[in-house]
Amino acid sequence: MDLIERHGREMSVNELMRKSKCSVCGEKNKFQWHPPRKLSELGIENPNIERIVAGALSDPSTGGNPIEMTQENTTTLLLEII
Repeated sequence: MDLIERHGREMSVNELMRKSKCSVCGEKNKFQWHPPRKLSELGIENPNIERIVAGALSDPSTGGNPIEMTQENTTTLLLEII
């Protein structure tokens, strides 16, 4: 089961989908659910940006990105999706 931590507790993806409002159509219908455009739509507020950026830059998959990821552009990207 895929689990996502939210507000200090784990939620299943299905539970998250039931509690999420579609950012495109506004419906809570799981068959019309679209991924959120912003992390805040999932209730993620005030994330530890420095920690997330450090983790992203140390992840081995980052090297496969066609654009070189730096602390600056990764922070900018993260701030745009909050």
